[in-house]
Amino acid sequence: MSSEFDDSLPSRTSGQERESDSHSSNEPSSTESQKPVVLKTYVELPDVLPPNATRWRIRTTMDGYCLTSRGRWTFQGLGVLFLLNLFWNGVVVLVSWEALLKPGIERFNIDWLMKAAFLSIFGVIGLFLLLLLILELVEPFHTRTWEYGSVLVVCRLAWFGIGYTWAYPRQRLVRIDVTHLPRVDPSKSQQRKRRRQQNRSNSQQLEPYEKASRIFTLALITENEEVVCTWEGLNLEECDVIGPSLLWMDRQLS
Repeated sequence: MSSEFDDSLPSRTSGQERESDSHSSNEPSSTESQKPVVLKTYVELPDVLPPNATRWRIRTTMDGYCLTSRGRWTFQGLGVLFLLNLFWNGVVVLVSWEALLKPGIERFNIDWLMKAAFLSIFGVIGLFLLLLLILELVEPFHTRTWEYGSVLVVCRLAWFGIGYTWAYPRQRLVRIDVTHLPRVDPSKSQQRKRRRQQNRSNSQQLEPYEKASRIFTLALITENEEVVCTWEGLNLEECDVIGPSLLWMDRQLS
């Protein structure tokens, strides 16, 4: 397989998109667990590996194919987290110094302990914001790898090469569903609005920011309607590349 992909893609019919009616006639409560909504289904086998313009890199291995994605910084997210940490933790440190650590303050009495307990709540929030900032800073060292082989489908998440691995037995696929979990709205009016939106034409009704968000999951389904595994954390563009590609790889390994 060459590193350059063929620009030709077989056309897909609109009948490949499937709707999912996962709501009952009763009004759902905000605590009910939501079932994934199926946006579309890939069933048509491409003649060639579809062109890839996503951050996922596809290469061949001795046993099959490997798809790899590396994290990257988002300057907007990094900037927001940095400013939040600067403001929140700066205020917490300043107040803690004036109320607890400043020379001349009597310590470890009831009043001092009560102030320390109160400020510790804000300190925990500050530590959480600091953890989010650290995770964002090390995101370029976060890799996600899927190995689609003749025997196993292997997923590995790693930071600096250290992480976790999951393996699933490979089975012949009959289709791949694109699903997402709808957001639960607290008010009944918002629930009814969300339900009406779900019952309309699926992916065409999504907002642009929703299509670009990593809220979609690929479900690999066999002839026995069994789910081999699910690939989570994808945007819609990545689903449109990886879904048909997996069908093509599955036939090549069969």
